[in-house]
Amino acid sequence: MGVLAPAVRGMDINQVLEEIAAERRAQDAKWGMQDWQSGTSEAWAAACAASKARCDEADGAGVPTWAMILEEESLEVLSETDPVKLREELIQVAAVAVAWIESLDRQQGHGSRGTAALTPSRARR
Repeated sequence: MGVLAPAVRGMDINQVLEEIAAERRAQDAKWGMQDWQSGTSEAWAAACAASKARCDEADGAGVPTWAMILEEESLEVLSETDPVKLREELIQVAAVAVAWIESLDRQQGHGSRGTAALTPSRARR
């Protein structure tokens, strides 16, 4: 999935990313560097498949929600055991979370409202 310029997205993505960076600094200040085991397992595969089916059904009906999309992407993370693929899935979770924040900001009147809203189905890969 390519990166869209802020003008295309309708808001300044850098503001959202700055807020995320600030939260990470706060986490590091509070907890220090954390290097836990991933804890992922193929045991999550069935839940992941069920979530994907629900999300695909909702997407086909034109009624997906950010919660469904984030759940599906999160379950993909939990079921991935290959470190390279796990990193890719985590990037997707982060991207969906940022897209959801951007959507909330647009709905609350933050950022430019002159561009088409990014719907959840357009955020999925």
